[in-house]
Amino acid sequence: MRLRPLLRAAALLCGVALLAAGCSGSRVTSAPGEVPPSYPNDSVADIRQAVTQGTDTLRAFRAEARLSVDTPARSGRFSSTIYAKRAPQGDSLLMTLSKMGFEGGRILVTPDSFFVHDAVRGELTYGALAGAGSVLPAPLRSGRAFENLLGLVRPAERWRWQVRPGDATADSSRARYVLTSGSARGRSRTLAVDPARWRALRYTERDSSGTLLEERQFSQFGRFGELFLPRRVELRRPQEESSASVFYRNLALNPSDLPPFALDVPEGTERRQVRAQ
Repeated sequence: MRLRPLLRAAALLCGVALLAAGCSGSRVTSAPGEVPPSYPNDSVADIRQAVTQGTDTLRAFRAEARLSVDTPARSGRFSSTIYAKRAPQGDSLLMTLSKMGFEGGRILVTPDSFFVHDAVRGELTYGALAGAGSVLPAPLRSGRAFENLLGLVRPAERWRWQVRPGDATADSSRARYVLTSGSARGRSRTLAVDPARWRALRYTERDSSGTLLEERQFSQFGRFGELFLPRRVELRRPQEESSASVFYRNLALNPSDLPPFALDVPEGTERRQVRAQ
């Protein structure tokens, strides 16, 4: 007779544990991966192929995230729902921004335009994507939502790359490839790749004087289907005083249900167009 209360208590504890795991924003699924036998002898072409393998099936994603944004125009920390989809002409992105459970704004980015609705101020800021420098942080205005927000950075074929192992120690968890590339204009690029997951860890661009122009960092990886993807993404452009940080509470790849990519701006909203410089 005493077994039944114990079973009920055990079931209750299991339910509480599962609920906590589902609701916790800091809980991260570990995805260590395995360093391939070919390390450290992979070529740039080998790395490019490994990084892109399987990603061509991604057509859309939906995520619940914590978002931190800092630009000359606006800064803040928000809860965000992110929707993104791919099309032949480029990536599109829709984001909701909320605080304390109340939606305060939305951001819509298309392959050539952007729209920011500030529901609190009753303002809509819009314009060509090329003119979004003072309004949107770098990762949102590039038109490459999948590359920037899912960590799908790869060594572009149009640049000449050199590759070397990033760590010669026996600790496989520290195995890295470091790829570097220069250009005729003096701009240099560095890409660090984790061969255990075949994902970018850090990407930087610098000008001819060595000044940092852009940085993207990807960490806290989890396995989503057959892909390793980062749960934390940090991007910044110091010269533009622009940065963003994203932590995914959950991430769904190729969801069957995406909302219409629209802002539903109320009548009477003040509209401000930003023109490209």
